[in-house]
Amino acid sequence: PQLLAAEIAERRRAEAVADGLYRRVPLPLHGLDPAGRLLTVSDRWLEVFGYDSRREVIGRPMRDFLSPHGAAKFATLWPRVRQGEVVEGEVEMLHRSGRVIDMLVVARPELDAKGRFMRSIAALVDVSARKRAEDGLRAVQKMEVFGQLAGGIAHDMNNVLQTVVSGTRVLAAQAGDPEMVRRLAGLMGEAAERGMAIGRRLLSFARPGELRASHADIAAILEELRGMLSDMLGSRIQVRVAETPAPGEVGVFVDRQQLETVLLNLAVNARDAMPQGGEITLSARRAAGPEGEPAVALGVADQGTGMEAGVLARAREPFFTTKPRGKGTGLGLALAQSFADQSGGQLAIDSAPGQGTRVTLTLPLAAP
Repeated sequence: PQLLAAEIAERRRAEAVADGLYRRVPLPLHGLDPAGRLLTVSDRWLEVFGYDSRREVIGRPMRDFLSPHGAAKFATLWPRVRQGEVVEGEVEMLHRSGRVIDMLVVARPELDAKGRFMRSIAALVDVSARKRAEDGLRAVQKMEVFGQLAGGIAHDMNNVLQTVVSGTRVLAAQAGDPEMVRRLAGLMGEAAERGMAIGRRLLSFARPGELRASHADIAAILEELRGMLSDMLGSRIQVRVAETPAPGEVGVFVDRQQLETVLLNLAVNARDAMPQGGEITLSARRAAGPEGEPAVALGVADQGTGMEAGVLARAREPFFTTKPRGKGTGLGLALAQSFADQSGGQLAIDSAPGQGTRVTLTLPLAAP
């Protein structure tokens, strides 16, 4: 009995030392019970999120400390932790004041001797500054895409205005011919609607606001992108959509603005690789993700010059570009790779001289 009591006392001392170290470690740490409630937090966790004591947070559900977007992301990660998987992801958490803090969370489950889940331990890293920097780079990239498309936009809008102006002149001369008036009014109306459609697409693409992930329908995005590119890339470029899923059949949980910017930039790169014109093919098909999970593979393929091995090896490097000065910043593929990584996906580039280029962005499927 004395030996057993000594062992119990020694174990308690060891647990007290471990608990003390856990609480004082200079990182935000927290532990969750099987129901997703806070079991423990480190001193640094309290400091980062603006709380004075553990009594204010212990026992509360994790969702109390998450933004709506963070709660949605947590709902996708937590079941994997419960199943015994070590997971990593970026989650929006809330300071006591309500301020959003972007956190990179790495969570590890602790299992009992029979492999049953007991608790999870998570380490947090504040990535808010990095997110702000990436937002700035995305804004630069969006402006670059606008610049690349400016010629096509101006040409198409000029065609619209020419139709309207010519129509008004003929109307003035043929005002007494009802049939001519009806026909010209129809042509002018179609031209005006085409101009409005271009304006709507530009406004949608350029809309400001914070990046937020939501369910995005792949078929709708590709069809809208096809219309935008057909308007803006010029008459020498044909845009085709292949292997498209039915509307509402395949969705992803991403920020739609980011995804559209990535795909639009890939299409602009494809256009630039075909100075004599050609066809750009947009596609989407079901695939397997990095861990074998259900995913969708989005493809942008061209019939252009292709890339040599040395260029292909550096294509994703930030600011690396083979375009002439003033024609590109070299951020497009780097930000596409960053978007893929943050979304739990992959970016693949297949290219060879004279064989064209195909860029494939693989993203996890959203839950139905």
